[in-house]
Amino acid sequence: MEIVPTITLRMRVPEEQIGMVIGSQGVGLKRLREETGVGSLTVERNSRGGQRLVEVTGTQEQVQLAQDRVRRLGALRG
Repeated sequence: MEIVPTITLRMRVPEEQIGMVIGSQGVGLKRLREETGVGSLTVERNSRGGQRLVEVTGTQEQVQLAQDRVRRLGALRG
């Protein structure tokens, strides 16, 4: 059995755009987890400086895919 290393990525998402990531009743988060296969995807409850922390844990490929999806939603810059 092969052990696959995991990584954690923390992204800051503007408060006004976090709804695109979370979705109605968390449907967006659930879809993002299912489509990317990440092991963990959490969103900070409270805003800091107008941004919320999104933390993603999984393989490098899963985390990169999740980051790309969040970026495509327009929630990340760069």
